[in-house]
Amino acid sequence: MQVGPERRRVRARVATTEERPHLWDLAVAVWPGYEDYRARTDREIPLVVLEPARRPERVGPAG
Repeated sequence: MQVGPERRRVRARVATTEERPHLWDLAVAVWPGYEDYRARTDREIPLVVLEPARRPERVGPAG
């Protein structure tokens, strides 16, 4: 993912039940149209959280 000139490795996951209310409020604050969208659908709109990816550990040579 890129934020301005900085590139970052991230891991995506779906928000937990506990996180949803707060994250939904943040999303609606940025784009109020999400509330209209939620009112028009029966499904739960997924909220995806991006977290910094862990760097893979280096594995030395075998043997």
